[in-house]
Amino acid sequence: MRKPTLRRCLPGMLGAALALGLAPARAHAQAAPTLDHFKCYRTTGEPPNATVFLRDQFDIAGVAPDKTFVWVPVKFCNPVKKTTPDGVVTPITDFNAHLEMFVIAPGRIEPPRRVVARNQFGVQRLITYGSELLAVPSAKNGQPEPDNLDHFKCYRTYGRPKKIPLRLGDQFQEEATATLLRPRAFCNPVEKTHGDVTTPIKNPKAHLLCYDISSPTFTGEARVQNQFFPNGVTLPMATADMLCVPSEKLRFSIIP
Repeated sequence: MRKPTLRRCLPGMLGAALALGLAPARAHAQAAPTLDHFKCYRTTGEPPNATVFLRDQFDIAGVAPDKTFVWVPVKFCNPVKKTTPDGVVTPITDFNAHLEMFVIAPGRIEPPRRVVARNQFGVQRLITYGSELLAVPSAKNGQPEPDNLDHFKCYRTYGRPKKIPLRLGDQFQEEATATLLRPRAFCNPVEKTHGDVTTPIKNPKAHLLCYDISSPTFTGEARVQNQFFPNGVTLPMATADMLCVPSEKLRFSIIP
């Protein structure tokens, strides 16, 4: 099976968004709570073929939650210890916090937005496009499920590239070098309804800004459990290519 790739922004997105009557929206600065960094490994596997309803902070007040189809898994993310070139170490706070990321197909066209975010790498000025990933809290290899980790809806993102050397240590690679590259996705915490079960947002100020990274080759596998696969499924793991960084969302607006 050909490995899925993230979809490109659909032409005419802006016109369709205006046709829906979407108006520019702004948000106040949000302080980042304690949230781990996540090192995300490439994976693939059985699709849950689930339909969910998602609502996050980009949605317009009064508009019904977005009906979204959940397709194949493409990333599995471990909490990771990060060391910057100046020796600053950000340790792991929750060793049970893992995320499985699935490709999603939203039920409606989403407008582009300007987003200003801040994290340990400074203030980031971003443009976000359609949502492409749903990050689902997951248990790995018999570890307990994370109890204070949100679902995240991740939007394809453009931002200024970086080239920052890092050292990353996680449960697959205890100490590995990596280079932080361009922003790839901006992730809001999201309320998810699957069937008759609604999972609310626990930490509305918790956001992730995910970057492309270069990192050492890795292959392996892990047994993963979550709301889509409560009995567990074994996923192959390949070289990590993304680092998700806890971030503050300072403000955002729809691009008219």
